[in-house]
Amino acid sequence: MGTKRQLAKHVRRLAEFASSEGSLTDLFSGMGSVAAEHAGIRHIVTNDAMSFTGVLARARFLGKNRKLSASDLIHTLRPLMREQKSYLAEKFRDELAAEARVLDGSAAELIAHMDAVRHAGCDDSFRRRAINAKTWSGAPAFKMACLYYAGGYFSLRQAIEVDAIRYAIESVQKGRNYEDWLLGAWLAACSRVINSPGHTAQFLKPNSHTATKRIQSFWRRSIWDEFKNALADLEQVGPEPWRAGNRALISDALALFEGKQLAGTGVIYADPPYTKDQYSRFYHVFEALYQYSYPKISGIGRAVPVDERFSTGFCLVTQVEASFITLFEGVAALGVPLVLSYPSDGLLAAADSSVKEIAKGRLQITHHERILHLHSTMGASKGVRSKPTTENIYVCHPI
Repeated sequence: MGTKRQLAKHVRRLAEFASSEGSLTDLFSGMGSVAAEHAGIRHIVTNDAMSFTGVLARARFLGKNRKLSASDLIHTLRPLMREQKSYLAEKFRDELAAEARVLDGSAAELIAHMDAVRHAGCDDSFRRRAINAKTWSGAPAFKMACLYYAGGYFSLRQAIEVDAIRYAIESVQKGRNYEDWLLGAWLAACSRVINSPGHTAQFLKPNSHTATKRIQSFWRRSIWDEFKNALADLEQVGPEPWRAGNRALISDALALFEGKQLAGTGVIYADPPYTKDQYSRFYHVFEALYQYSYPKISGIGRAVPVDERFSTGFCLVTQVEASFITLFEGVAALGVPLVLSYPSDGLLAAADSSVKEIAKGRLQITHHERILHLHSTMGASKGVRSKPTTENIYVCHPI
């Protein structure tokens, strides 16, 4: 959400300034912008609390050179995808017919359809179908997108393709080494057509003529076509020997300091959350799709309940200071430098604290740069897509 691509080159420069030894560990790696900037330069360890990001990290930054091409895999997957697509189209035949009638209709017709769509968050029969699907294998087990997200984040026709592609991937992956590449491309394809404002806290509704046409246009796009493109686009980063020395972790960042996962780290980069919004709320669709475990969902956004999603103290004004203290003391105990980026208007300021205050007695700030940066407003709810802020990048060394 903070678009770390804009900061990645600065982070690389300051990480090299802090220490040229050992690997770089990115504690909040997200989509891997900082890791990609270090390709072939130094080994990297990515970490994120959201497991769906790990599949993209593994597909890009780990693994041997691929021997099969995207077209080879598409050739293998296509008949399996078509088989499941036909199976699901028959199961949801009536719902598909109802959807087809509103794809060229008015805003009123489309919103009435979206409001009437049944899904596992609101309909007992769909909930039972989801519970049953968790126990099945083969074709009946692959219909989660249809039961959860059709008529909202995706059209039903798209949801059928989402499930059909996942079925095909799982059907050919026994003993193969391409699962991360395939699943990463599958998630990327979903992200390219999903009916949402840049995040998945909830889907867009046809509240204007423009929005109606946008939703109808997006709902017609083919997930399969996007998957083929994404598979070709999702390339491995860096040379094979570099990738062999990298790792991809899925963990609460602060929990990593409790074990030996950070052994061999030469410098740590941290870009912790800076608002009161828990990130898991904005990515719940991708997380649920990747895990494909038919979780309980509820609400307009069809989200997993709050108490079952990951949360961090960095997003709580009552806990943000304690979270920074844990971070700084963990780095100090590890005895390596820290490169930290955090905006001036971050939640820490709301807690009447600051990076410099918390660093006292724990880490020495040896360098501080201020960079004008743009942060996402999470869907432009206030009329703008991004807002300017001052991003502070600190280089800290153990005392």
